[in-house]
Amino acid sequence: MIFCWIEEPRDAALDERLLARVSAGQESRRKDGSTFPIELSLSLIVANHDRFLLGMARDITDRKRAEETQERAQRALEERVRERTQHLEIANRRLEEEIRGRRRSEAALRESEERFRNLAERSQVLAWEADADTGQFLYVGPQAADILGHPVADWYRPGFWIDHLHPYDRDWAIDHRRRQSAAAVDFELEYRMLDADGQVVWLQDVVHVIRDDDGPRRLRGFMIDVTARKRAEEARRLLLRELDHRVKNTLANVQAVAELTLRTSTSLAAFGDNFRGRLAALARMHAAIWLNKGTPLRLRALVELSLAPFSHDRARVSLDGDDVSIPPPAAGALGLVLHELATNAGKHGALSAMTGSVRVTWRIEGDRLSLAWREAGGPIVVEPTHRGFGSTLINESIPYELGGSVILDFAPGGVLCTITIPLVQPRVSDALRRDSRRGT
Repeated sequence: MIFCWIEEPRDAALDERLLARVSAGQESRRKDGSTFPIELSLSLIVANHDRFLLGMARDITDRKRAEETQERAQRALEERVRERTQHLEIANRRLEEEIRGRRRSEAALRESEERFRNLAERSQVLAWEADADTGQFLYVGPQAADILGHPVADWYRPGFWIDHLHPYDRDWAIDHRRRQSAAAVDFELEYRMLDADGQVVWLQDVVHVIRDDDGPRRLRGFMIDVTARKRAEEARRLLLRELDHRVKNTLANVQAVAELTLRTSTSLAAFGDNFRGRLAALARMHAAIWLNKGTPLRLRALVELSLAPFSHDRARVSLDGDDVSIPPPAAGALGLVLHELATNAGKHGALSAMTGSVRVTWRIEGDRLSLAWREAGGPIVVEPTHRGFGSTLINESIPYELGGSVILDFAPGGVLCTITIPLVQPRVSDALRRDSRRGT
């Protein structure tokens, strides 16, 4: 610190400005020519009209350095604060965007889950979840009540799935499900279950296995009622067998008609006329059954068309029944059965002998039609040891196609066939459910 006296007369205004300027800060020079900052303080002293300046100079190099260091630190701090603020703003924007995105994702997930639930619960596909070890259902969709006719609550009972499996499918279905679950392999299988009425329902089951470190934990899947498909497949198989049978049986029918016509004709010309007429009647019967798609066919006409190729002698054929019209689908199935009965009667039964006769009667009993086919006067009937396609067609087409019943009795005195069908044909959905426990 340096003290000095400076005598320098000045006016008062000039002195005040000088004091303010000098006191603001100055630099001093060292001997080596370098400069350093100083702080110079001047005081004006007036004595006996003399004016003096008392000065005090202080080296403030360290303070300046400290101030510069502090200023740099302040600027660095401010820069870091700005950078951190920017980072926080960016992070905040990202967080807000992530929150908005998560909310959108959650909303989309809820919407997707709702759509899936609506789809799963309103479709004909039954979604389910079950314990992998016990097989007990943990969840089933509301369609469960429609598939088997049992309340949804019943499905949650232990052993429900096993208890309602068809006896023919129980062992292998349980074993297959257990083996595939243990292997943690997704699988599908088709099996039969019994509904509340004891009727067969075919199900296709698509199963996903969920496992953890301890093994299979959950089974999730979809059950699809494929009864209609199975019925259609069975119908196609029956149709193929029927076509094969018809191709083989056509020549037999023609042969039977020819032989019967030959035995009853007195001349070659008469044989030709009768034979052509019976073949034409056979063709008309087929045309009436298969081509009459728009209007019902009278039952009497259907019976007459079935018998016409095998007997022109009205005394050998007796028809008696109410006036009943059969819808085309029912007429097709019933016409084939009547044709099969007439064919067998012409080949082996009552109409194969000159003394034989056939009596067909039908009555309306409540909401059902009962038809009886009775043969008499023909060869002694022996019940066949082998069930051919003809008897298969007779026994299966009426229950399958029309929801009715058939009793075929090979009595020694003549075949007796009793057919009972509902007058109002069941809806397709009901007909598909109608099945027996025999597994078809």
